[in-house]
Amino acid sequence: MTRTILVVDDRGAPRRALANELSDAGFRVVQAADGLEGFACFEREAPDLVLSDLAMPRCDGLELVGRIRAASAVPIVLFTSQGGVRDAVAAVKCGADDFVASQDLEIEELVALAESHAGTGVRPAEELARSLPGNSPSITRARDRLEALAPLGAPVLLTGEPGTGRAAAARALHRLGRARRPFQRVEASGLVEWPRPARHATVYVEGIDDLAPALQESWLRLLDAPGSGERWVASGGPGAADPGGPLHPELRARLARFCVALPPLRERPEDVPRVAREFARAASERFGRPRRLGPAALERLRAAPWPGNATELAQVVEQAIAFSTSAEIDVTTVNDVLAEVRWSVEGLRDAKTRQERAALVEALEATGGNVTRAAERLGRSRAAVYRMVERHGVPLRRDA
Repeated sequence: MTRTILVVDDRGAPRRALANELSDAGFRVVQAADGLEGFACFEREAPDLVLSDLAMPRCDGLELVGRIRAASAVPIVLFTSQGGVRDAVAAVKCGADDFVASQDLEIEELVALAESHAGTGVRPAEELARSLPGNSPSITRARDRLEALAPLGAPVLLTGEPGTGRAAAARALHRLGRARRPFQRVEASGLVEWPRPARHATVYVEGIDDLAPALQESWLRLLDAPGSGERWVASGGPGAADPGGPLHPELRARLARFCVALPPLRERPEDVPRVAREFARAASERFGRPRRLGPAALERLRAAPWPGNATELAQVVEQAIAFSTSAEIDVTTVNDVLAEVRWSVEGLRDAKTRQERAALVEALEATGGNVTRAAERLGRSRAAVYRMVERHGVPLRRDA
């Protein structure tokens, strides 16, 4: 059973960001802008947990706790970026179950607290089926591997094309293995130095194909550091674990021991209707607009190539629900959305290709065609630069 969390915060952007992270973590989220609205939502929605800011207009967090405690023993977590011991004491006296005060309050910390106090309420197989839906042999094998690896502390490498669910798989590993601990997400692209991992956290390194060589070497030292207790999960493209790929040989050997490959959607078309229905259910709930995909619409989705994989499918289904005026979405609506999304995706891909080629040419020209120095300038490995040269058809000088 999916648990419901009420998030109360008068600051719109942080509230929505927290709600999105909680949704990704498997919760149903209800939002309110202050304590008065929050208590009304509480009475209407009967949430399993309340996450509330302390300082709010009209009705602050302490008053909200008092109102809820008069009617319910549901867990309540108060948080604030400005607070101290006196606030913590007041929160506990009012009946809060937890209180977080930090100027550097991280969303991951609040998500970890939510998972600790409310939990996801699902078994491993159900959790993975929700995160990575489908019945094809390839996705079933991936889920089986993730379920087996979840309780372990060893590093895990997730490989697959963008949009295949690498972040969802990392989240599922965390929720099934150490849900009561923090989840830290690190983007390899543009990373200058490693952030300090929280103790016993799951650290998810996204896009290791773009990780600078120097950071790969320092990562090896982090993996060998004694006593920190964090669990490392990394993701990369289909060739991330291949010999001669973007990773330092020793780092590749460490990560490739426990590798889970996530299949692209085009290789499992029989899963598309099931995945699409799951996306439609989630979007209908989010929009408050019950919609279902008709048989012809599902067949059209099944026949599409999906270069953007599940991420692109989710976008198409979401827009089809938003634009549909009837309870059943027809094939015409799906065709219209597919045409618009495909144009957008192809345009973004072309722009990214042009930017990558321009950066490669600039680096080679600035270094006189020296691949090693160009790789350092781009923050990539030499092997990655040679692949870029081949992919974009950029000629190398004979003495390079």
